[in-house]
Amino acid sequence: MDTDALLQNWGPLIGAVLLALVAVSVIVTLLGRSARGQLRQRARELSRRRSEFEVSRNKLRRAERKLAALQERAARVPPRQLHETGEAVEDARALVAIAHDRVLVAANLLRRVICEEFPPARHDSLRARYLPDDNPDKRPFSY
Repeated sequence: MDTDALLQNWGPLIGAVLLALVAVSVIVTLLGRSARGQLRQRARELSRRRSEFEVSRNKLRRAERKLAALQERAARVPPRQLHETGEAVEDARALVAIAHDRVLVAANLLRRVICEEFPPARHDSLRARYLPDDNPDKRPFSY
């Protein structure tokens, strides 16, 4: 292909490139909407939420350790600093609760995808793979 052919046929070439880009984006979108795509997306979301929960729980532990250390030497610590550290512990507890709720929501969304998009014969294996901490209580209901 020489430069004269490129100059004469630049329109169809650009159209072919744009058409290829549109086709790739449509294929990626369709794959993302498939059952496997939804499952992967929800599993990634659950993993991200679990890691956020671990980070917030570690921050809570650090804040509690700091508060305990300050309370041990309360006679030498300004009351304002002790009060601020106590508030930081309360904030960290609230963030842990929020992160835990987000983990529960993400796990529920993953469960929903498994139940709605896959046949019942695969439910147990998918739950065991993606939700290993799901241990149903086999005991009968009691007060």
